[in-house]
Amino acid sequence: MKCDGFDGLTINPDRSRRIDLHMHSYYSDGRFSPTELLGKCKDSGLEIVSLTDHENVGGIDEALEAGEKLGIKVIPGIEFATEFQGQEHHIIGYFIDRNSQKLKEFLDKLKESKAEQIKEIIKNLQAFGFRVSFEEVASLAKGSLDRYHIVLTILPDHEKTLKGKEEHRDFFKKFLMEKSGGGEGLAFVERKKPDIRLIIDAIHESGGVAFWAHPFWRIKDGSIIRELAATFKKMKLNGIEVLYPYHSKDQSLLLHELGRDLLLYESAGSDFHREDTTIRQLANFQDFGIKINFPFCLKETR
Repeated sequence: MKCDGFDGLTINPDRSRRIDLHMHSYYSDGRFSPTELLGKCKDSGLEIVSLTDHENVGGIDEALEAGEKLGIKVIPGIEFATEFQGQEHHIIGYFIDRNSQKLKEFLDKLKESKAEQIKEIIKNLQAFGFRVSFEEVASLAKGSLDRYHIVLTILPDHEKTLKGKEEHRDFFKKFLMEKSGGGEGLAFVERKKPDIRLIIDAIHESGGVAFWAHPFWRIKDGSIIRELAATFKKMKLNGIEVLYPYHSKDQSLLLHELGRDLLLYESAGSDFHREDTTIRQLANFQDFGIKINFPFCLKETR
């Protein structure tokens, strides 16, 4: 497989703990600034990371600067929620040009749709008796607006204690998490997501490569994963996230096999957002002896 400007880098299992190619800052729904996040990456011994905030590139410059000071290679990234045949799939773009005007215009449109979703959710919460306004929620967003900002508005400062973190998770699951994701969804409103083809094309147009993130997120049937991977490959998908905290050994091996069979690159990431009791902590994924093949960029990323 050829990818202009890139060269495959095989990451051996003994080095997999030194990479994390899926993490979020407070420019989307993460807890920490890019600088704070990179500091934690340094403390964790990471050498190659990617900031992949949801539909936002606002934190990349700060992450690059912090990485340069700390001796950590930072790959510009972004994560999108997409739709295919009525089901949600997440796509990560790596090595994107965060200064692309086309990308900026595209993200501005997605920002509008997210704002409409949040407004509708807030109306539902108000009907339940919660005193919260869109203006309050929006004021907390450093970059892209997210349901997480609603939680921070209604339950401020709760992340400082274990009990508070649990209350955050319980509130999110009861009111803001859709039923298909395991929540009760009492106030949830679905957002119309862009077609997966549109996102893959947008990533390519911004100079990046497109990866299917956590394929087993909501799909447990390996045969369906195989079919979808082959379909997405025809849409010019470049890679697949093989190592992920919630992937079992069998799932990771299946994805690794797909990467080889379909000539897809492979990635590994924790999907880190914040320090709590979940397993999505920095580099907290098992490698199962798998050597992933990731396209390490040879050109400058600044």
